[in-house]
Amino acid sequence: LGKEARLLCVRLNYGLEDVRSDETAFRAGMVRLLDKLTAGLLELGFDRPVFLANFDCGIADQSDHPAMRTYGTLAWSHGLHDFILPQPAYGLAHDSYGRLTPDAMRQLAGIELAALTQVRPQNWWFCPMGLLVEASDATIRVRFRAMGDLEIDAADPFQAGEAAGFTLYNAQGVEIAGVSLSPDDPQ
Repeated sequence: LGKEARLLCVRLNYGLEDVRSDETAFRAGMVRLLDKLTAGLLELGFDRPVFLANFDCGIADQSDHPAMRTYGTLAWSHGLHDFILPQPAYGLAHDSYGRLTPDAMRQLAGIELAALTQVRPQNWWFCPMGLLVEASDATIRVRFRAMGDLEIDAADPFQAGEAAGFTLYNAQGVEIAGVSLSPDDPQ
């Protein structure tokens, strides 16, 4: 056909299935995989690939996992790789094993296409990421990086509760009294 082969992206779909790795091992394995895939594709004459992955947010009985923490880190610390988490997984329908339903996979494919067309001209696409937590007196402030202003949906479509999905770990006797956006910084 007289056309060069092009590769739009490499889609990674692995995370919660890993029941053996801690966060350090999972991240090291993912970075090795990204390095190996990139080297192999460059050797075949392709451009550096864009990597897409699910931003798994757990399932009803599992809200923390080494893969979830690793993907969160890779979203902002991905070295030389173009690594995109286009959509938080909680915004899509899941089966009882925490995997996306076929309809949700089709929705995600459309979102990923939008992300890829945005990122190719060297623009950025990413879902909101918490980057910094600051505490003073009785207030904890979480600074996010997002493509636009954040919003707390009063309809609570994901049943995140009054704490909007935030949780305090190892904070005996301390509870979240409320969650709001800062008037001086909508992110």
